[in-house]
Amino acid sequence: MTRFVVGVLTAAVVLVVHFGAVLQAQQGVGFLGKSLADWGRDLTSSDPAVRRAAAFAIGNKGPEAQGWASRLSALLDDPDPTVRDAAAFALGKIGPPASLSAQKKLESLLAKDPSAYVRRSAAYALGRLGPNGASSAGALAQALKDAEPSVRQNAAYALGELGPDVLLFHNAKLADLLRDPDPLVRRDAAVALGRGGPASAAAVPQLIAALSDADTGVRLNAAIALGNIGPAAAQAIPALTRMIRERANDRDVWREAVVALPKIGPGNAGEIIPGMRPALNHPDPAVRKSAALSFFQHADSEAARASLMDMIPLLKDDDVEVRRAAAAFFSNALKHPDPAFDPVWQPLLEAI
Repeated sequence: MTRFVVGVLTAAVVLVVHFGAVLQAQQGVGFLGKSLADWGRDLTSSDPAVRRAAAFAIGNKGPEAQGWASRLSALLDDPDPTVRDAAAFALGKIGPPASLSAQKKLESLLAKDPSAYVRRSAAYALGRLGPNGASSAGALAQALKDAEPSVRQNAAYALGELGPDVLLFHNAKLADLLRDPDPLVRRDAAVALGRGGPASAAAVPQLIAALSDADTGVRLNAAIALGNIGPAAAQAIPALTRMIRERANDRDVWREAVVALPKIGPGNAGEIIPGMRPALNHPDPAVRKSAALSFFQHADSEAARASLMDMIPLLKDDDVEVRRAAAAFFSNALKHPDPAFDPVWQPLLEAI
């Protein structure tokens, strides 16, 4: 979700990354043919390009490089902005607990560094602290106003990683970003709100508006976020229903709307069930399960009970969760005797 562009590194590092897999396969040591100890010695080189490459390489070892966090933290004070950028990114890749020691420095870079690249990487690294970095929420919220879109984007991403308790207090600021001129900022704001689940309920009106965004990624993540918010997003049911019924060509977004709707709860069965019917045959079992759950939620409705024959094949579905959802639907739909159900019994018994 973050825009880290290898182009901020030197041409030498780009070449190393390009041929890294070959070198590692041939030499089988450390990262890109060098041990961590060798890369660590390069952190003190007089050449900023070497320091930058070393920080990048060490960070790509992830948690395995925990022991180098203090040396990388020292590079956050490097006079070269590209070294500071690589060091901050590396600390994010390594993650906690070691990177917690750099938290205050990262906050300072996020607030004051003149390089947008450094501020962006600092935001990313703070997000990688997860709930352990909750005390950085204020600094990240302030960075949502940064003039550089990539900083706003990474600050939004990072807030989403800090946990629902943080998002409860900052979802209004993230909701404002759903109108940001940059689509990647809007997208990651929606992603972050989705991470909050019910704690992001106050942002539901803005997420509903985002379902009509010009950018597919924004629409898709707005639908996911509304589903994650759950019953507290009930006012989104009509908009999601219209999307399912009218925008099947918007395939990825349509899929997420189908999955989101039963997480929120029942609505107008006469509109939801016709829109959900095509999803019963979707190749993705998660979509079939979600459609079956919507039928279950509306099992007492005339629209759902008129679709009994459509639901029977799901009792033999390859996916057990789909079969369970279909069985739950039939247990509700057929609980009261009705002569109209007579044609269903024989195929239903055969399916069972």
